[in-house]
Amino acid sequence: MSQSPWLETPQQAPFLLKADEPHVQAHNVVYSKLPRHQLDFGLVPVPFMGYNDAPVVVLLANPGSNEQDWETETASGVRELALTNLLAEGGTPFFIASISKAPRMAALRARAVLASLTKPNKDASCVPRKA
Repeated sequence: MSQSPWLETPQQAPFLLKADEPHVQAHNVVYSKLPRHQLDFGLVPVPFMGYNDAPVVVLLANPGSNEQDWETETASGVRELALTNLLAEGGTPFFIASISKAPRMAALRARAVLASLTKPNKDASCVPRKA
């Protein structure tokens, strides 16, 4: 299996992969008069959550951002958890369902989906498992 390009994610904003930069800049030029449709790189991308070899890896509809996303990510520890999720080779636990800073509705939906699959992770540390 090839290495995940997400392992190259910068650890501070802008959170944009070098390989994606020309394509993203071209997109933002096309939508220069529609700021709502431009891509924003101030938030950590979260295209997936979970261990890479898990029976279920949750894929998310990125990119997208709103005011609540900014509030959530700037809350204590959430940005670090999101970066750990991206940068940990092999993935991390599904952290959104277990952190107290998660938006209430996102956490409730995540818990409902996970309820039949596993026990929610009560450890919000998002520490990658050891090999």
